[in-house]
Amino acid sequence: MKTFRLSILLALTGALAVCAPALVAPARADAPVAPAAAKKLTGTAIGTPGSYQDGGNTIAKAFDGDINTFFDAPESTNGNGTWVGLDLGSAKTITKIRFVPRSDFPGRMVGGKFQSSTTKDFVKPVDLFVIKDEPAVGSFAELKTLLSKDAFQFVRYLSPDDGWGNVAEIEFY
Repeated sequence: MKTFRLSILLALTGALAVCAPALVAPARADAPVAPAAAKKLTGTAIGTPGSYQDGGNTIAKAFDGDINTFFDAPESTNGNGTWVGLDLGSAKTITKIRFVPRSDFPGRMVGGKFQSSTTKDFVKPVDLFVIKDEPAVGSFAELKTLLSKDAFQFVRYLSPDDGWGNVAEIEFY
């Protein structure tokens, strides 16, 4: 009985090897390996405190996973110099950035910058990407070609003047 089962198994394996050799052939040492998926980075939200008219649209909204919420800076900033970012806890290399603009004001992101720094106050920020075109609303824009491959602990989105920090979601990888 065992010989009969083994014969059937060998016959099926042989037939499979003829019909679909990739399913039974061993992996070649020189075969390309798919890169590991980038891991979404987490950290502590940092940036401009408060929100417009104390409406609750603080920096935390940029990291809450909901593209329908957004950061909206307080009136005291006049919409200038506002930013939202993460303290990653230790230096990390950023390989990708994804973001969604505030649905009502995507144009407020044009001229905005994604930056990194070795210090929380961003005294000497390093630009990772500058937004030149109005992003589409309702879905993530993905940035893979970044200006620096160095590792940094602090990352942020710096809104352009009169931009009010308006961003719905940000993800760093």
